[in-house]
Amino acid sequence: MLVFQNKQKRFGEWYREVLLDAGVLDQRFPLKGCNVWKEYGTKIMQNIMVLLENLLEQTGHSKMHFPLLIPENLFGKESQHLRGFEDQVFWVNRAGKRKTSRKLVIRPTSETAIYYMFSLWVRSHADLPMKVYQTVSVFRLETKSTKPLIRDREMWPFNEAHTVHATPEEAEKQIEIGIQVYKELLTRLPLPYLLVKKPEWELFPGALSAYEFYTLMPDGKVLETGSVNNLGQAFSKVFNITFEKYDGTRDYAHQTCYGQSERLLASVIAVHGDDHGLVLPTSIAPTSVVIVPILYAKGAEEVLNYARMIDRLLKEKGFTATLDQRELTPGEKFYYWEKRGIPIRLEVGLLETEHRTVTIVQRHTLQRKEAPLEDLVREIEEALNALDQDLLTRAESLMKEDMGSVSNLADVPDAVEKGKTILEVPFCGENNCKLLVEEETDMEIIGFSMERNTARRRCLVCVKEAKETAYLAATY
Repeated sequence: MLVFQNKQKRFGEWYREVLLDAGVLDQRFPLKGCNVWKEYGTKIMQNIMVLLENLLEQTGHSKMHFPLLIPENLFGKESQHLRGFEDQVFWVNRAGKRKTSRKLVIRPTSETAIYYMFSLWVRSHADLPMKVYQTVSVFRLETKSTKPLIRDREMWPFNEAHTVHATPEEAEKQIEIGIQVYKELLTRLPLPYLLVKKPEWELFPGALSAYEFYTLMPDGKVLETGSVNNLGQAFSKVFNITFEKYDGTRDYAHQTCYGQSERLLASVIAVHGDDHGLVLPTSIAPTSVVIVPILYAKGAEEVLNYARMIDRLLKEKGFTATLDQRELTPGEKFYYWEKRGIPIRLEVGLLETEHRTVTIVQRHTLQRKEAPLEDLVREIEEALNALDQDLLTRAESLMKEDMGSVSNLADVPDAVEKGKTILEVPFCGENNCKLLVEEETDMEIIGFSMERNTARRRCLVCVKEAKETAYLAATY
């Protein structure tokens, strides 16, 4: 039995212990960066993807599924634009004892597979807009130190959306929709985020703009939790995605793409978890309420019947409830459900049975409250509603405390020493200054503020006029 302690001081160890002992993942599969998803973790992750897929469906996206294997000649087109993937892909060149007729790539992402099909499907303006998504595994030869759900060789689930439009204005509007979808998803989890405009050096070649969501982790690093990209016509020119316009002429289509992954669950675990284990928001918990009957020889049958009645009542009211009838001590059951992050625990003993009451324990505070049976449904509804808001308020407060501002490079170490792990800085945009900042600080310029407020500010390195307000942070 593991004990989760000192999340803030030993986050890496805490994180791995929680994943294993709470039944999320088993990382002992003998292939680095590939994990076994256990039943409980799979349910949580699927609940997150249901939230995301519903939001995509509500905004006009259609779910599809594209092949895992990509012919080498097609991937050659993709690799010109997706920098870095050439060194990360896994190749297949044998089937049984025979060599394949051509080398195949196991998808690191699906632009090639999807955009080849777009070139066949898009014929005229009547076919547009086209908006599709899929939720699959992708594979990349991660050479850095792997960390489960954060940096893996198999990423599952990876949700990617791809859209095609007739005009740049329509594509830009789609970018706003994609950003709003991700904002809504993160709010439901509920996770605070920093939304930045990605710097030019991180864009796909030919892309017009990109936006990144970041979540602050307990070790002071930020984790990418979603990206939204305006591809312009860069990929449509490579894959020949053209359409007939209203006036009869032809043009290349305008495209966007955006993606999310299992890093969402990593963020939920890291941000909301505590020294007892997981703390799950109501939107993704496989079970909202667990009922623990406290049984002794005297009155055991009466207590169990009372617990069963409560279980039926809650399920009739639409709650996902679990009645724990295992032959374990109450303490063992409490520990089991606490480390799994179930939002509400109900304790029912002989005293509660006789008085027709229930003891309610909230997971995120571990506060206890006795409620009459007739008020139970209302009390649980109020407790569940409060939980998500409490989690968001607490996480936002911690993130705000860790954000700071500096005006020159020399002040960065002092700010970090004071616990400011995300720094707002004035930046001229020059590559030399970028390289010097990252060399001197071991931090990265992760993006620019969405609001260009640089009045009378000078670059933190060269003191030239600042063109952007940038964010400095350590990343995975």
